[in-house]
Amino acid sequence: MKASITVLGGDGIGPEVAAEGVRCLEAVAQRFGHQFTLTPQPFGGVAIDHSGEPLPQATLDSCLASDAILLGAIGGPNIFGVLAQRLRAGHMICLLCDRDLTESGVEVDFFGEKARMAAGPAALAVQTGASLRAVTLFFTEGGWAADVGPDIPVPAEGTRKEQAAVMTQQLATAFEKGITDHPQDWHMLQRVFISDLDPRRLPAANSGINEAVNSAGPPAGNGGLCASASSAPTPGTYRAGCSPTSAT
Repeated sequence: MKASITVLGGDGIGPEVAAEGVRCLEAVAQRFGHQFTLTPQPFGGVAIDHSGEPLPQATLDSCLASDAILLGAIGGPNIFGVLAQRLRAGHMICLLCDRDLTESGVEVDFFGEKARMAAGPAALAVQTGASLRAVTLFFTEGGWAADVGPDIPVPAEGTRKEQAAVMTQQLATAFEKGITDHPQDWHMLQRVFISDLDPRRLPAANSGINEAVNSAGPPAGNGGLCASASSAPTPGTYRAGCSPTSAT
């Protein structure tokens, strides 16, 4: 078999993840006689650093011309400030946050267990005044459908760290409902609950919030929509093609 594959290493832990994926592809090709043409392209925070765009046209063209895409992860150390600027300019941002990809997530109650979820979406809403909403996805007979939940307001009291923690818990609660309704559409390929993790690898509690809220300056109060995404639904759905946002 011959196949062209665009490799999107991204940033953060992405290049490490993608590198291991490339090693697997090379081993498969050698073992079974396949020929894979691998083309790396910038994507995410690293692409913003170089071109100002998270998905440059050259990267998109390469993806569309390829037989497959190998995707790492995105979320580099400088991305929070860029996202805050976009929100203050009235843009809409969709972020995956039903899992902790950076080992610096916020501790939440999730299905009766302790878990960690990404601090960034709530921290961005606290910093910029953007509307934070849980966006959930599921399959229907006609394809993907999506639901955008109600606005999650910033609590009137507490530090920014405490406010972001409360809002992240509300996201977790919204995701619980969606996963309960459509568990077959929640695609989770990693351990979720803290009790399943090696305690020697757990970060300091809420360190992600500390890093996030200190990196973008004071709140602006006029941000755009900050959408937080999960691979599961919540009630009141409509076709994804009509949704104001989308998620992977």
